[in-house]
Amino acid sequence: ILDAFDGIFPYSIAWAGDPAGQLGSYGGKVRAYNAANSATKRWVATAMPGYDDTHIPGRGRTFSVDRAGGAYYQKTFQGAVASTPDWVMVTSFNEWLEGHQIEPSASYGTLFLDLTRTLGDSFRRTTGR
Repeated sequence: ILDAFDGIFPYSIAWAGDPAGQLGSYGGKVRAYNAANSATKRWVATAMPGYDDTHIPGRGRTFSVDRAGGAYYQKTFQGAVASTPDWVMVTSFNEWLEGHQIEPSASYGTLFLDLTRTLGDSFRRTTGR
């Protein structure tokens, strides 16, 4: 895939039993490719607050990942940072249909925006970006 594209960015990591391990694997693949090919391909890690597509009509194989009061988001964000990415992307701001929105809501208030600020600030302090 890296022969054809400028990097790797997994939009979703919710399917992985070990998101941090999967993110680390992707990051390792990009770094190995870059070292072997004198390339500068990008590794863009993803963080997610949770996932739930079980209410989408007509979707065959559905599943959900509990937000665990923000713990899942923290875990995926920290896993993303630990994978030594070029960037960290949050999936997503307003994806209500699949249950991974971080925008304010009646159910969560501003919890996920607040966590985003805290996690992002920590990432910037740690990496200098």
